[in-house]
Amino acid sequence: MVLDRWYPERAPTWADVFVVVLALIVLSRHLIGTGPIHWGWVTIGFLTGLGSLGPLANSASGLRAGNWFREIGGARRIATTAVAALVAAVIAFQFDVSTAVVASFGIGAIASVFVYVIGHILSAREIDG
Repeated sequence: MVLDRWYPERAPTWADVFVVVLALIVLSRHLIGTGPIHWGWVTIGFLTGLGSLGPLANSASGLRAGNWFREIGGARRIATTAVAALVAAVIAFQFDVSTAVVASFGIGAIASVFVYVIGHILSAREIDG
């Protein structure tokens, strides 16, 4: 099945399940919040996240990037993630993107992680330690 190629060859771990639980907590916190939700941006975030986790991550470029990210070590991963977050924040402020749009996109991206891991669990039919 095509979707099986989206998932790692190993079964999901309890850490993966923890990410799903964390995603549910973050999603519910934002959905219950008082700020407006822009459902179009939620959809864009969801599709972008799911595309990044599935077909893009399993492309030749995605596999090379994933290998590079794993090889650089913990401190450099943190630094790379911090730089990426800083670039995103500068772009958001430079172009005056509303906080509601950023939050809505983030909710969609988090929802894609939830759907991806649930699909991985269903595909593997087990959870490893």
